[in-house]
Amino acid sequence: MTDQMLRDALERIADRAEPVHGMADRALRAAGRRRRLRVAAATAVAAAAVAAVAVPLSMPDGRESSVGPAASGAAPSVAALPPSTPQEKRLVKGCLREGPRGAMGQVLPGRFEEFRLLARQGGDSAFVALLGNRQGFVMCSGTGTEGNLDMPTLQKWIGPDRFTGSLRVDAIDYLAAPGGGPKSMYYYVAGRAKKQVAEVTVVWSSGRTERVRPGHGFFVAATHSGAVPDKSGDGSFTTPDESVVSVTGRAKDGAVVQVWRPAGAEGSQFVPANCADGVTEPRPALCDP
Repeated sequence: MTDQMLRDALERIADRAEPVHGMADRALRAAGRRRRLRVAAATAVAAAAVAAVAVPLSMPDGRESSVGPAASGAAPSVAALPPSTPQEKRLVKGCLREGPRGAMGQVLPGRFEEFRLLARQGGDSAFVALLGNRQGFVMCSGTGTEGNLDMPTLQKWIGPDRFTGSLRVDAIDYLAAPGGGPKSMYYYVAGRAKKQVAEVTVVWSSGRTERVRPGHGFFVAATHSGAVPDKSGDGSFTTPDESVVSVTGRAKDGAVVQVWRPAGAEGSQFVPANCADGVTEPRPALCDP
């Protein structure tokens, strides 16, 4: 945490007309979140020193994810998943590293066996994975030699037991990616889908389209992305050079079940922590289950 970040956080507090309990902590968390893209970009640069060529993220046809339907009309349940395979247990442990982290980077209490592999895109050389337990989820950027290139930050589920519609977007965010080059990051969409959704299609602003099949009602779709430098000149980066145009759920026969389109800045970045940080305005529509 730099002095400038601390000053920015305190200025946000001073701008409030009335004191709010926990506002300092929320503002500091927001400042830390602003640094995450810079950290991810720095991690990608470090990886580039080892590998000069970017590692492509293969687009699976759904076989990389666990398979099985979610309960009809109900939100997919982590508790209802079958036992983890030994390979899934190794992947989860590698992705969590020392353990899941809080918004300020602190290691949170909890057991590794509580987390499950919910969805995965990519192969053994490079992949993006969605892990979760009953309380929340963690994203992982992994390779055959690195458990997680990014910090395993825990995000709480919004509507863990139920949500409106047939699919829900839980996060739109970025992760460090292995290799170098201008597209040295992953930009992903992670979410949940009910039983009637057999395929999820994500359309990006670049025109690229990703199609994935939810496994047990969970999905993740990712694409390579770069970062746009922040105008502050302090070495930070703002949003990636991609954004999400739409997320569509389709039935087995290809019929459209639901189309989700972002409201405001949601198409560029959203994580559940935005809903309680006290500084994200306007309040994202995705904060409502």
